[in-house]
Amino acid sequence: MKAYREVPEWWYLVVLALAAALGMIGIGVYPTNSSPATVIFGIIMAIIAIIPVGMITAVTGIQVTMNVLAEFIGGAMSGGNAVEMNFFKMYGYITTAQAIYFCNDLKLAHYTKIAPRHTYIAQMVAVLVSTFVCVGIFNFQLTFKNVCTSDASFGFTCPGQNTFFTASVFWGTLGAKKLFGKGKHYNALLIGFPVGLLLPIRELQRPACSRLILSNRVANP
Repeated sequence: MKAYREVPEWWYLVVLALAAALGMIGIGVYPTNSSPATVIFGIIMAIIAIIPVGMITAVTGIQVTMNVLAEFIGGAMSGGNAVEMNFFKMYGYITTAQAIYFCNDLKLAHYTKIAPRHTYIAQMVAVLVSTFVCVGIFNFQLTFKNVCTSDASFGFTCPGQNTFFTASVFWGTLGAKKLFGKGKHYNALLIGFPVGLLLPIRELQRPACSRLILSNRVANP
């Protein structure tokens, strides 16, 4: 693979800057009632999350999804604006997930001896084409009569959209402050954050042989 030229870092930075700029312009121009700064905050979350999520994915083969955490943070920031919460979720969670998928493709290309620049260009072209195809299909689906209802044409249902709508109401319209704020009903659940932070540190303090025995027991009960 050393015979191939690597992809310069500035290529990725150009794509990041262009995508962020288009996102901010779109949010600012269209009547979204959201701040263009949501894009920046979402990208910052993705930058923070990509390394730990990538490490867990590389070791276990299981990707830790950040959607609930993105909804929690976005809902707390948006102050009841479900649309803005979804923008934050999109740029925070989905950016992280797509970056992991992209790294996976780069690794596969490395194994199959495909030049990194060819992989990069193939990915960029695929993303550009799929953007127009997906938006076109989505807009076509919305022309169905009674779409996303039990009376929809062709029995067309929208399970993914229903999930997004429920999450929007729960985390966006209601918001984390109304659910987990001081004196609220689910306030005690916040103890999970410090506990989740401390347990891995405690596990690392175990002797290596104890961790190996424990992992074998989990893998082979």
